[in-house]
Amino acid sequence: MLIKRAGFMWHRRHVDWGRRRLVGLHEEGKGEEVNFADQSGIYWLCNANHECVYIGQAGKGESVCLYDRLQAHLDDHLFCFWERFTWFGFYSPEQLSKG
Repeated sequence: MLIKRAGFMWHRRHVDWGRRRLVGLHEEGKGEEVNFADQSGIYWLCNANHECVYIGQAGKGESVCLYDRLQAHLDDHLFCFWERFTWFGFYSPEQLSKG
Protein backbone atom coordinates (compact mmCIF):
# COMPACT_ATOMS: atom_id res chain seq x y z
CA MET A 1 0.00 0.00 0.00
CA LEU A 2 1.41 3.37 -1.01
CA ILE A 3 -0.05 5.45 1.86
CA LYS A 4 1.37 4.34 5.22
CA ARG A 5 0.11 7.12 7.53
CA ALA A 6 -2.04 10.23 7.42
CA GLY A 7 -2.87 13.26 9.50
CA PHE A 8 -6.17 15.06 9.15
CA MET A 9 -6.79 18.75 9.79
CA TRP A 10 -3.79 19.36 12.04
CA HIS A 11 -3.56 22.96 13.22
CA ARG A 12 -0.31 24.73 12.41
CA ARG A 13 -0.05 26.17 15.92
CA HIS A 14 0.48 22.61 17.22
CA VAL A 15 3.65 22.15 15.17
CA ASP A 16 6.83 22.70 17.16
CA TRP A 17 8.50 25.01 14.66
CA GLY A 18 11.47 25.70 16.94
CA ARG A 19 12.43 22.06 17.48
CA ARG A 20 11.46 20.66 14.05
CA ARG A 21 8.73 18.42 15.42
CA LEU A 22 5.51 17.34 13.75
CA VAL A 23 4.24 14.94 16.38
CA GLY A 24 1.37 12.49 16.20
CA LEU A 25 0.55 9.11 17.66
CA HIS A 26 1.70 5.84 16.14
CA GLU A 27 -1.93 4.84 15.66
CA GLU A 28 -5.06 6.87 16.25
CA GLY A 29 -5.53 7.41 19.97
CA LYS A 30 -2.87 4.94 21.08
CA GLY A 31 0.79 4.10 20.90
CA GLU A 32 3.89 6.20 21.25
CA GLU A 33 4.41 9.66 19.80
CA VAL A 34 6.02 9.79 16.38
CA ASN A 35 7.76 12.75 14.78
CA PHE A 36 6.44 12.93 11.21
CA ALA A 37 8.65 15.90 10.24
CA ASP A 38 10.63 13.86 7.68
CA GLN A 39 7.54 12.33 6.08
CA SER A 40 7.18 12.27 2.28
CA GLY A 41 3.84 12.38 0.50
CA ILE A 42 1.15 14.84 -0.41
CA TYR A 43 -0.48 17.51 1.70
CA TRP A 44 -3.01 20.27 1.46
CA LEU A 45 -3.41 23.52 3.31
CA CYS A 46 -6.85 24.59 4.53
CA ASN A 47 -8.29 27.91 5.67
CA ALA A 48 -10.40 28.54 8.77
CA ASN A 49 -13.48 27.20 6.94
CA HIS A 50 -11.63 23.94 6.17
CA GLU A 51 -11.49 24.80 2.46
CA CYS A 52 -8.44 23.69 0.52
CA VAL A 53 -6.24 26.62 -0.53
CA TYR A 54 -3.17 24.69 -1.74
CA ILE A 55 -2.06 21.14 -2.56
CA GLY A 56 1.60 20.24 -2.38
CA GLN A 57 4.10 17.42 -2.54
CA ALA A 58 6.74 16.60 0.07
CA GLY A 59 9.79 14.53 -0.76
CA LYS A 60 12.64 12.93 1.10
CA GLY A 61 15.76 14.90 1.77
CA GLU A 62 16.95 18.35 2.69
CA SER A 63 14.37 21.15 2.42
CA VAL A 64 11.69 19.04 0.77
CA CYS A 65 10.18 16.87 3.54
CA LEU A 66 6.76 17.61 5.02
CA TYR A 67 8.03 19.78 7.87
CA ASP A 68 10.22 21.89 5.57
CA ARG A 69 7.46 22.39 3.03
CA LEU A 70 5.00 23.50 5.73
CA GLN A 71 7.57 25.81 7.28
CA ALA A 72 8.19 27.43 3.88
CA HIS A 73 4.47 28.25 3.70
CA LEU A 74 4.81 30.31 6.89
CA ASP A 75 6.81 32.87 4.90
CA ASP A 76 5.34 32.71 1.41
CA HIS A 77 2.27 34.20 -0.25
CA LEU A 78 0.03 31.55 1.36
CA PHE A 79 0.87 32.50 4.97
CA CYS A 80 -2.36 34.33 5.79
CA PHE A 81 -4.58 31.88 3.90
CA TRP A 82 -4.05 28.64 5.84
CA GLU A 83 -4.23 27.45 9.42
CA ARG A 84 -4.70 23.68 9.10
CA PHE A 85 -3.18 20.96 6.96
CA THR A 86 -3.91 17.37 6.01
CA TRP A 87 -1.23 14.97 4.84
CA PHE A 88 -0.84 11.46 3.43
CA GLY A 89 2.59 9.92 3.96
CA PHE A 90 4.52 7.20 2.18
CA TYR A 91 6.58 6.07 5.19
CA SER A 92 5.55 4.09 8.26
CA PRO A 93 6.69 5.28 11.70
CA GLU A 94 9.23 2.44 11.70
CA GLN A 95 10.71 3.61 8.42
CA LEU A 96 10.89 7.21 9.66
CA SER A 97 12.70 6.19 12.86
CA LYS A 98 15.36 4.34 10.82
CA GLY A 99 16.05 7.49 8.79
